[in-house]
Amino acid sequence: MTRYALRRLAVALPILVAVTFCVFVLVDLAPGDPAAAIAGEHPTAERIAEIRASLGLDEPLLQRYGSWLLDALQANLGSSLANGQAVTDAIGDRLPATLSLVVVAMLITLVVGLAAGLVAALQHGRAADRAITAMASAAIALPPFWVALVLVMLFSVQARWLPAIGYQPLSAGLWPWLSHLILPAAALSLLPMAEVALQFRQAMVTVLRQDYITNAEARGLTRPRVLGKHAAKNAAVPVTTVFAYRFAQVLGGTVAIESVFDLPGIGRLAVTSVLNRDIPVLLGLVAFTTLIVLVINLLVDISYGYFNPKVRT
Repeated sequence: MTRYALRRLAVALPILVAVTFCVFVLVDLAPGDPAAAIAGEHPTAERIAEIRASLGLDEPLLQRYGSWLLDALQANLGSSLANGQAVTDAIGDRLPATLSLVVVAMLITLVVGLAAGLVAALQHGRAADRAITAMASAAIALPPFWVALVLVMLFSVQARWLPAIGYQPLSAGLWPWLSHLILPAAALSLLPMAEVALQFRQAMVTVLRQDYITNAEARGLTRPRVLGKHAAKNAAVPVTTVFAYRFAQVLGGTVAIESVFDLPGIGRLAVTSVLNRDIPVLLGLVAFTTLIVLVINLLVDISYGYFNPKVRT
């Protein structure tokens, strides 16, 4: 397993470099000039040239990317062009809100998705199975930002049960923290939750038809033991794959959800950096989120060795 993990890690590092380089090129090709934006209204050509030289924007693209990459390897992502704040500090200040949102959303995805998929598989072909499949299929077609607006209207504006906007840190208390995350996490988790339910249902239906399940039941094993030790473990591989893919989508979906619920996370920071052409912040966000996704994918690949012993060899 160690060699397998090292091989996957060796593949992940070039991906990180390739993604950041592509974003670097795309930002450089985008219209507008960061130096002109920093110079303010009606700047002179000399002032713009001075700012470009101070920021290194007059250097060739490959040289600028090489300098950025060398600094990034030393955990130095530069400073914001808008306010001079260190990029690592800017990300660190906004990370708790986004991390809290993603964790709550993925917990909802796993708990509700696995429970719904298990019920549908055990009631295969019956009314409960058809109802869960239909609701999950409909949920996949609903845009998260539209779901967010509907949830705000129902539970914040009309019922006034939960806050519509804002964020409270966990240090303020469990309920204040959770109450500000329930609605955005629910909107963000709807699509991955539906896919997890459908994948787990199909995998469980297939596994429950296998001969070793019949053999386990014939040996007198209890139903919960058969489902938990034999069926669920073998059905977990496709669900784990979907979980890894949807984790990246949930992380990207925070951009829209944080804007709807006014959460001070890295999603809103990404929008601001794009609008301001704040290249160091944008590159730092891309590198950070890509690294997180690669780590999650690596952990998922390693988990295959637990669920399927053949992968270990």
